[in-house]
Amino acid sequence: ASLMHLVHAPALLAIAALIRQGGGRFWLVVAVAMAAGVVFFSGSIYRAGLLGLEGAGPLAPVGGSLLILAWLGVALAAWRTRS
Repeated sequence: ASLMHLVHAPALLAIAALIRQGGGRFWLVVAVAMAAGVVFFSGSIYRAGLLGLEGAGPLAPVGGSLLILAWLGVALAAWRTRS
């Protein structure tokens, strides 16, 4: 869970810089998806570890899916700017 925070924190900072420079609504959606994904995915793992529960819970797959969608959004934006 902490590795996910470590990997996605700089990505979120870079996306925030893009938004601040007028990146548009698309980057805002990507940032929200990535932030929510980290909270849901890592939060479920932290919750399971701190409370001694087995399994991460139902929000971990939702968080993972949001992270995948966010990274697909980053890839799509990179591809669109290259074309």
